[in-house]
Amino acid sequence: MFAALLLLAVASWLGSIYIDPGIQNLLSADGLRWMTANIIPNLEHAPWMPTLLTLLTLSVCIESGLAEALRRSLRSRKHRAEVSLRNRRALQWTALLCLLLILTALALTFLPPAPLLSAYGTFRGSPLQQGVLAVGLSILFFTAWTYGALSGRILSIADLARAAAYLPARFSPALLSLVLAAQVIAQLDYVFPMLPEQPALHAILRWTLFLLPIGREWLRQRRHKPA
Repeated sequence: MFAALLLLAVASWLGSIYIDPGIQNLLSADGLRWMTANIIPNLEHAPWMPTLLTLLTLSVCIESGLAEALRRSLRSRKHRAEVSLRNRRALQWTALLCLLLILTALALTFLPPAPLLSAYGTFRGSPLQQGVLAVGLSILFFTAWTYGALSGRILSIADLARAAAYLPARFSPALLSLVLAAQVIAQLDYVFPMLPEQPALHAILRWTLFLLPIGREWLRQRRHKPA
């Protein structure tokens, strides 16, 4: 990402001279002023909260033992037998809670007065559409927390905090790369003012730059995973 920032700066300088005067030069006085003033605002280009909340939720699923219990329960009878009686009962109560939370969300969506739908009674533009990721992650988080409490793996807030920190700690290099990716996206928008007018291309570039460091870190950890 550092190389991408350097390359973009040089390309903006050459492009503004030899290709199109409409290209904004990052190395000009205006470009340097813009970069200095927008280092912090540029971070808003990265999907920080969805990424962090997803990592926190998946961490609790893994560290609570829920992911492993589900994996064994869905495999052969031999693997199901490896799940202890306590964990099987915890899984049953957890499934009941998950079902209750899902039914509650559905009731708030489809039963009058349907407060999670829009004022016109549609999903489009509704609070549920805007918060569907948060609702899904909340259900998964509380389900995993409940399983951890019932199985004895998460017995305090300190245990929950340690569990939630599992994936963010492992993916800290990718999170750092998101800082640089946000700067690249913002600088692309500045250098090429016409880019935001191409929403499909802009979305492809945006999500490629955001997902690339996370995918690269996941592959690196898979390669170095102990046998």
